[in-house]
Amino acid sequence: MSLAKKITPADEYFVSLVTEGHMKNMDAYFLAFPHYKERSEGTNTSELSLYLRTPKISSLIEAYRAEIRENTTMSIEYMLCKLKEFVEDPNVRANDKIKSMELAGKFQGAFTQKIQHSGGVEVSHNITPEMAAAVDDLLR
Repeated sequence: MSLAKKITPADEYFVSLVTEGHMKNMDAYFLAFPHYKERSEGTNTSELSLYLRTPKISSLIEAYRAEIRENTTMSIEYMLCKLKEFVEDPNVRANDKIKSMELAGKFQGAFTQKIQHSGGVEVSHNITPEMAAAVDDLLR
């Protein structure tokens, strides 16, 4: 039996309420399963804890959260593409282009920081020849 067949509409409703983040788990539990309100608080607390740890619910929560993250965050490729467009725009100031290249370089690991625990801080930068040439061109 597949996992999808075990998930009920009440399960999906509960998970959607929980992943929206606007209410407590117990409140979502009572909305999805209103007949549980008749049980004692201790029973509901214990049952909710077990319910959240079941593989079908924990997997469903993670799937909903992954979908939310995917729909609400910009992809890395998109951000780097926009930084590149910004750098190549002739109407953008040189300082802004340099900052864009710095952000792209930091993300791609072009700059590394080496911290020594002896009390001082040593910073080293690994700048590629292409990046150095691009900065030189911008400063001219």
